[in-house]
Amino acid sequence: MIPYQPVSYLFIITLSLNFFIINENLFSDRVYFSYLCIPFFEGSFSDKSNIAMPKMKTHSSAKKRFKRTGSGKIKRYQAKTSHMMRNKSKKAKLRLRDSTVVHEHNEDRVKRMLCI
Repeated sequence: MIPYQPVSYLFIITLSLNFFIINENLFSDRVYFSYLCIPFFEGSFSDKSNIAMPKMKTHSSAKKRFKRTGSGKIKRYQAKTSHMMRNKSKKAKLRLRDSTVVHEHNEDRVKRMLCI
């Protein structure tokens, strides 16, 4: 029985053209294999240009609602313009007509959806 220690080791085994990652967890007697098989090409492990990463996909509704300005900020259109416009004053409708910049608290979330 392996003593309980809060340490985990990571081993990499190279087999023919593929390599598998084995994670040996010292909290149990089991060895876990990940089912991730990445093709291994010539080159070092620090050179990541040979390993294909999955593509980033843009959020479909975000690309229709947001645009990027020249300075890198995210522009959006304002809400409350689709109905009940006769109950709003002319001044309110005039202000809602223009687009505005996304708030800084939400900017990282929108940029992640747009893959920026």
